[in-house]
Amino acid sequence: LMIKLELFKILNNIMTKVASLFGGIGGLDYGFKENGFEITIANESNHVVKEIISFNFPGVWVNESDLDNVCTCGYQHRNPTGVIGCLPKDKQEKALGHFNRIIQATKPIFFVVFADGGIEADEANDELRHISDTLGGNSYDIFVQTMNEACYGSRYDINHLVLVGFREDAGVVDYNFPPSIHKKEEVSILEQTIEGVTAREISQYKNLPDTYFINNLEEDPVVKRAFLDTVAAGLSSALAKSIAETAVNISLPISKLN
Repeated sequence: LMIKLELFKILNNIMTKVASLFGGIGGLDYGFKENGFEITIANESNHVVKEIISFNFPGVWVNESDLDNVCTCGYQHRNPTGVIGCLPKDKQEKALGHFNRIIQATKPIFFVVFADGGIEADEANDELRHISDTLGGNSYDIFVQTMNEACYGSRYDINHLVLVGFREDAGVVDYNFPPSIHKKEEVSILEQTIEGVTAREISQYKNLPDTYFINNLEEDPVVKRAFLDTVAAGLSSALAKSIAETAVNISLPISKLN
């Protein structure tokens, strides 16, 4: 009984640790934290955004350097999550390459990628197939769906292409994305949003906690852009909850959990 209990503790410890790559101010991290996951590592090269992460996730080590210089062995026994989108194509491709490199090194039980919401969730789409093949080539079953923030409580009508990958040996035959919680409201996203409102107001529109801004930086354009690009709290929480409900049923030999 004691051996089984210790094994359960080991499995639970590994499956609830999450690393955040390209996560912005931590909107997706918030959803995982709310559902019992421990955010252990974050990566953010912008020093202002890094300050927001550190403010909202005290105790989390935030790497500020480019991932070109990050030793991947530092991510062992982590479940990477990441956001790819809102970047120029060349930087987006570089981010995908780094994300893929870390997946190869760590073999996490699952990963989450947010891609450009303009990419169709159709396997015939070249961009989606490129992302899926790059990540799925590491022996992952990948599930894809377009998710709209407004369907999960945000006042913004923003589409995200979401890819959730589970290791093939985890035996996840089917993964169900969380159902819509609210009826989508048509609220357009314009550049004037940055000019007309504060970071605090954007965070409220996305139902982020009141703490998700730094005093005296509510008007900073970098901060406001970061908030606008951040995954809404309702969407991230619903997604993390559905992944947690799937992951809890995964049974893997201890030798494969590295």
